[in-house]
Amino acid sequence: MEDDSTKGIVVKGPWKRVKTVKKSQTEKISNDMAFAEDVAESVMIPLIHGLSENGVDIKSDKFVSEVGFINEIVKGSLSISLQLNGKIKSSSFSIFLSNLLFSMFPTS
Repeated sequence: MEDDSTKGIVVKGPWKRVKTVKKSQTEKISNDMAFAEDVAESVMIPLIHGLSENGVDIKSDKFVSEVGFINEIVKGSLSISLQLNGKIKSSSFSIFLSNLLFSMFPTS
């Protein structure tokens, strides 16, 4: 093993200073994220119950994975509207959702 008492080379560069985030900004983002979680939950539970009552097998692996995806889409959409820098853009949101719904409920 090497001697830990030796000091390494320190590289000083022209890095920009780290942006400091105020506690109020952090609290606002945390509150907005909690709100998005609560809204997504309040939307998804009645959706799942309604689908179950109408004959959809909610215990299948495919359904569970797709519902998880829909839940993330709902949270992503809320993040966009709350300006939380959601990674899902609104145009791709509608494409993903329509493809998902068509795969869950085929017309033929």
